[in-house]
Amino acid sequence: MEAYRPVLGTVFAKEEDAASMYQLYAEKAGFDIRLSTTKKSKDGTVTLRYIVYSRSGKPTCQNVDSMVLKSSSKLPRSTNYKVSDCKAKIKVKVFKGYPSLRLYEFVESHNHPLVSIENMDLTCKRRQLEFSDQDFIHRLSFAKVGPSTAFKMQTVLTGGQHNYNMIFVPFTWVDHHKNCVTFATALLYDETIESFTWMLEQFLEAHGKQPRLVLTDQDPAMKQAIAKVFNESFHRLCMWHIMDKLPQKINGDVLQNTNLRHHKWLSDMFSIRDQWVPESFKLMSEALNLAQQCGDQLRGDSVKLAWFVEQIKAIKNKIFEEVPSDPSSKNKGGVFEELVGELQPDSVSFVAPQGIRNKGCGKSARLIGLGEKAKKKQKRKQSHSDEDNDEENDEDSDEDEDSDEDSDVDSDEDRDEDSHEDSDGE
Repeated sequence: MEAYRPVLGTVFAKEEDAASMYQLYAEKAGFDIRLSTTKKSKDGTVTLRYIVYSRSGKPTCQNVDSMVLKSSSKLPRSTNYKVSDCKAKIKVKVFKGYPSLRLYEFVESHNHPLVSIENMDLTCKRRQLEFSDQDFIHRLSFAKVGPSTAFKMQTVLTGGQHNYNMIFVPFTWVDHHKNCVTFATALLYDETIESFTWMLEQFLEAHGKQPRLVLTDQDPAMKQAIAKVFNESFHRLCMWHIMDKLPQKINGDVLQNTNLRHHKWLSDMFSIRDQWVPESFKLMSEALNLAQQCGDQLRGDSVKLAWFVEQIKAIKNKIFEEVPSDPSSKNKGGVFEELVGELQPDSVSFVAPQGIRNKGCGKSARLIGLGEKAKKKQKRKQSHSDEDNDEENDEDSDEDEDSDEDSDVDSDEDRDEDSHEDSDGE
């Protein structure tokens, strides 16, 4: 690093040499640069040049929270490119008696964290294709390989793309057709209580209401975040995750030779059994799936399908004879009470998400796409052309009327002249 550090008094033949020197130092230190203030003589020679940090300057943009709905129809643009008012720079200029540029000021300190060497490929200067990459893409074009595919191939050959290692968190709900639908997602830096709390707060701000039931795995950070943010929701553990962990926690030897009552993981799971989803829901789903699979398998054989229906009816009659009917199992309130452990509310209110300004929604005028604008413009032109045609037709009809009137007048005059001539002849 010391070998690349700028030294006061260094002489450069031209400004490109100074920029190359500072650019090499910036790549080693972990930041990017850009050209700034310049002065030139009458003959066009550069006599002064500032080379500064790429994001230096007075911050002018403001952070915009897209979740907050404002009355103004025009919202300021939120951008990731933000200046930091960093003072790091070098200054070179031509002094009297010296024809070359001389480095006379060097500010080294930064007010922001520097970029690591592994992430320098994301800077503005490095986001351009090297000559080797351009040559590789050009050569593959002779084999009819497009530039996008060629660049992906080059990326894989040189070590793959940059990996951010973000945590993907999907929000899934079950619709009326018993299908799982992902309606929201989140990307987190880590799985801590703070990150999960922020995520749930943003979810609550977007939807305006806490969910009645939340199913998750046994993540302790998620459990504390849900208790903090969704304090009105019922939190239950997903049985699929519990059964998926069972082979990892208990091997075959333990099942055969050990008393499971003293197994630590099983004891812990038994102590929180009130947080499990009731087993009856899993068995009901499994029974429906088995019946559906059998029906699909016998769809082409009407004889065996009829036999299967008779077997189902026999099982139904036997169950109805042996098991007394429970009135609570026939209404949704009983199902809800069994699942969440509380009575079903009489009324449920829904709040539409706030702060979303997609096309066609919101209080302000909706956004109009380019295709719709073109159609409106075409209709406007068509209407104007129709109006012009109507005006031309009106003018033609007026001219025809005028010509008819003129012909009538001429014919009357001719008749008068003929009558005068006849009278003179007599």
